[in-house]
Amino acid sequence: MNRFEYYFDPMFADYSPQKMDISEKIYENGYLICGDFYGIQKFIFENLSTKNAAKVLRAKSAFVQIFTIVISRYICHKTGISENHILSNSAGKFEIIAPQIDLAVIEDIRRHVDHYFLHHFFGLSGISICTVPYRREDFVSEKAYKTLRQSISLEIEKNKYRKFSLNTLDSPVLATDETITNARLCKVCNTRPIQTDNCEICDRFIELGKRLASTKNDTISNQELGIIFDDFETSVTLGEKLRSYVSVNRYGKPATFEDLSASAIGTTSIGVLKADIDGMGNFLNNSDVTANFDNFDLFSKSIDNFFSLHVPKLMKERYPNTYTVFAGGDDLFLIGAWNEILELARAIRNDFISFVKVPLTLSFGIAMVKENTPVSYMATISEQYLEMSKEMEDKDAITLFGMPIKWSEYLLMRENFHKIIEISEKFPTEFNTAFWYRILEFCDMRENLEKDMKNALWKSKLSYTFKRNVIDKQKNFDFSEIIKILSNSIDIHRARYKAVIFEELYKQRNAH
Repeated sequence: MNRFEYYFDPMFADYSPQKMDISEKIYENGYLICGDFYGIQKFIFENLSTKNAAKVLRAKSAFVQIFTIVISRYICHKTGISENHILSNSAGKFEIIAPQIDLAVIEDIRRHVDHYFLHHFFGLSGISICTVPYRREDFVSEKAYKTLRQSISLEIEKNKYRKFSLNTLDSPVLATDETITNARLCKVCNTRPIQTDNCEICDRFIELGKRLASTKNDTISNQELGIIFDDFETSVTLGEKLRSYVSVNRYGKPATFEDLSASAIGTTSIGVLKADIDGMGNFLNNSDVTANFDNFDLFSKSIDNFFSLHVPKLMKERYPNTYTVFAGGDDLFLIGAWNEILELARAIRNDFISFVKVPLTLSFGIAMVKENTPVSYMATISEQYLEMSKEMEDKDAITLFGMPIKWSEYLLMRENFHKIIEISEKFPTEFNTAFWYRILEFCDMRENLEKDMKNALWKSKLSYTFKRNVIDKQKNFDFSEIIKILSNSIDIHRARYKAVIFEELYKQRNAH
């Protein structure tokens, strides 16, 4: 069994990264230079207008990755290290293995980066750059490498609390432009003054978004994106990972939220999905993944490949009315037609369970919103739903329609409900919207049985509803099985059963 098959199913071997020979890169003593792009959510969503969000969302997310690629190469350039010593670069993080270097150079690079983010993005986000000393034996001894990984995590965490060093800046006071009026304010970011139609930075994001939506092999330079440090120049290939998947409209441009909403079945709404791996930190600390560099490198890059390559492939092939905001590392942020987002979530979870051969699970938070909902709210509510999932015992949950449910229970509910739908679709007049809203009431009555004994009538009311609305109108059909399944399901799952009913209701709803 090779190393990949130890952690992952061989059917996903296409996502196995190329093995890196680190032996020639390690010095006797040196530093690991680590970078972490913080405030990613603020960077992508802060002040962004809903009307123009689809133009730049994917581009801003890709920019996070492009910036870390550029800055890691810039560090190599300034320290005289070969770019082959960049060990990893994904999901806004990078690591470079370096010899003993003058740390004043790194401090100077930090000042350049701080100035860039203060000048262009007002310090809402940035990159934390830290150095962790290592010895050659740290990469040989299992215990030593695990300790090294813990030191890296601790140093990155500490740097989150000392982001901008105001005493090292030319001026600790941010300059303001008092001449900006509403007429001169960029309608995309609502932050910077316009140059033509938008501000210079948003124009660059819009152009990057168009190029990411193209299937052509393309490169983009740091100069084109305004990532300028000294006279340093480099180009980044807009490959599969950076392009990810973005639904395009008939004009070949990234689909707007209105486009995605209009493509939904039933109600015209979009789904907003956030997901990440449960307990990844604890798993890394308590498994052999961090026993040595080879294990860690293969594991982390394979996980990243699942999210940044496999998930976009799923979207492109089976769920075309979806849009990648972020996919990489061990988390996801996706937007799309609400029904496709639900189907996609189930497909991702199913494939992830097949992918990993170690005890890891995924939790999801999915919100349904209208296309004109503020983008910042979409990010906030989906994050809250994800946190609700993670608060469940052992996690491995999905929060849907505001209800946290264990994945195992949710899939069982859907399986049982599918049997009901197969029969109900034969009688659409009887199993109409009003009927299903009555069923929702019975779910709430069962949930609140202990609060009010009148709620004990839910079963008799269920039987009466069936008799009056269904059985009396279709006397030649035996509905006993469907009544039994529905009654047992409500009794077991209570209010959580509403999640599968809501999905059916929204599919039936005619928004026009």
